[in-house]
Amino acid sequence: MSDAIDIERIKDSQTRIIGIGGAGCNVIDLLYEDGDKQNCFIQLDSDVNIRSDRKGLFVQVGAELLHGLGTGRRPDLGKAAILEDIDIITKLLQGARKVIIVCGLGQGMGSGASPVVAEIAKELGITVFGVAATPFFFEPEERKQLAEAGIKRLKEYMDSLSIVSNNVVLEEAGRNSNFNELARISNHVMWEAVCDLLRGEER
Repeated sequence: MSDAIDIERIKDSQTRIIGIGGAGCNVIDLLYEDGDKQNCFIQLDSDVNIRSDRKGLFVQVGAELLHGLGTGRRPDLGKAAILEDIDIITKLLQGARKVIIVCGLGQGMGSGASPVVAEIAKELGITVFGVAATPFFFEPEERKQLAEAGIKRLKEYMDSLSIVSNNVVLEEAGRNSNFNELARISNHVMWEAVCDLLRGEER
């Protein structure tokens, strides 16, 4: 977790946008590439294989537990990864007035780690917003159940949660679209939702 100690980079930022897991980190990349340098972008993931071209502050979580690998779609491992580094996560959140958590639900980090980060932020007295995507209809039933459980937990700690339905994304994109294209569109819809929250803050 080499980047995690660089707290100086974020201490003056009142709004922190945190992407958790693969989908969340992808959205952070889009926000960063869009030229927004005023806000603080943090990426949390256990999988270091995706790190090389990430933007903003990338923080590896659960290094001792997962050894740089993913959670294998297990929310219990996502939760454990955050708890392993709870002191660092707390430092990343301290001083913020508002936190926006971005994630895809139905896998280990989104459904397991995101609610823990939201809980920590809420305990610190921070206003917590969320943008989360749900699985496509053709994905395994287990993922849909994990997503539903994730939504329930996120709502316990968030002041507002915006849900991006990937089934709606599929209808708009067309059923002939391949999965990579659908994922790209889903990421863009989440990006738009975060931008709306940030614009609301400026008004």
